[in-house]
Amino acid sequence: MSNNKTSGFHYGWVIVASCFMIMCFALCLVMNCFGLFIKPVTEDLGLSRQAFSMNSTMISVAMMAVSFFSGKIFSSRIGIKKIMMIATVGLSASYALYSTASTPVAFYAVSIAVGVFLALLAQVPCSMLVNNWFREKKGLAMGLVFMGSGVGGIVLNPIISALMGSMGWRKTYLVMAGLMFLAIAPCTFFLIRVRPEDKDLEPYGGRAQDGTAEVYGMTYAEARRDIRFWLLLLSVMVITACCCSVVQQLASYISDIGYSYEVSAMVSSCSLGLMAVGKLLTGRMYDKLGTRNSTLICMGCVIGGIGILSMAASGVAFIGAFLLLFGVGCAITTVSYPILTTSLFGNRDYSSIYGIVNVANSVGTAIGSPIAAAIFDSQGSYAPAWYLAAAVLSVDFVILLIMFKKNPAADVH
Repeated sequence: MSNNKTSGFHYGWVIVASCFMIMCFALCLVMNCFGLFIKPVTEDLGLSRQAFSMNSTMISVAMMAVSFFSGKIFSSRIGIKKIMMIATVGLSASYALYSTASTPVAFYAVSIAVGVFLALLAQVPCSMLVNNWFREKKGLAMGLVFMGSGVGGIVLNPIISALMGSMGWRKTYLVMAGLMFLAIAPCTFFLIRVRPEDKDLEPYGGRAQDGTAEVYGMTYAEARRDIRFWLLLLSVMVITACCCSVVQQLASYISDIGYSYEVSAMVSSCSLGLMAVGKLLTGRMYDKLGTRNSTLICMGCVIGGIGILSMAASGVAFIGAFLLLFGVGCAITTVSYPILTTSLFGNRDYSSIYGIVNVANSVGTAIGSPIAAAIFDSQGSYAPAWYLAAAVLSVDFVILLIMFKKNPAADVH
């Protein structure tokens, strides 16, 4: 086999670029751009916003169901590449079907299909590819991949807004479905290779000393008997719930405390941009400082950022400080989870173990924003929600410390 990192450009970076495109035009388009359709669709069809917003929950539930079986799915005879090819076609086609829906039930049916295909295309398979292709600079590679979901929001939001104004929401769904396929299909059909061996290469950073592929860690059955597995699931669910509650309610909160709609929209856009940069910085941090230190730094940034957010009414400086801290820290919900999974349990049964971690992530996504909204409805303010989030995350910080104490190897770079 040829070519290590010393031989010039490594094909692993093509894999990273392909996965970046998937995150940008699949995960971001489905999840991060969802809110742009709420007002035009509900006003046109006379639906309640609550009813339409349930589509997001349906997508999360479908992704959760697939994640439960991801180990068996991605280790099947079909193979990761063919699954991603099928998911590319299925996701683009199902997303286009939104343009035909007129009732909540029709939207929900489409959303379930979208969630299934998205789960087969995005987080789990993309993180598996990075794990296969990288022995060194895995944090940077993972950060670049997940950065796609943030960059996608910056790029696609203005496009969707312009299309919505010129051709309406139905045609916008069709155009974006076509754009999704054109952007992703070349990656999944032609560029992606599951393992370096498929191109007669070694992983970036080389192989084990005996020249064989390095397989290490626990089976899924062994991981389930390890307390760290359950601590990780609890931690992931809490972190994601708190971060999603902030991200999805941020624009409303900024508007509620006295800033204009334009300012609230700008703050929301800035948060997406800084989170994209934060994913890249966090990936590099994992390579330089190791898993334990990097994870705890991210947690500290999230806790500090949410704490400062509760003081945002005191001035723009507080909003700026929140954006900087939260932008870096929020990368923990994407970049950190696959790295934590490998660090704690190895790569022997990665797809099965990370699939369940992704279930916890989906649960957090589904419950975070509704809890924050419920607190607002009962208290008339988001501030209690931010106080609660900061308190719960502080407890979660202690849980992570316990988890790392039981796994000293997580300190390695």
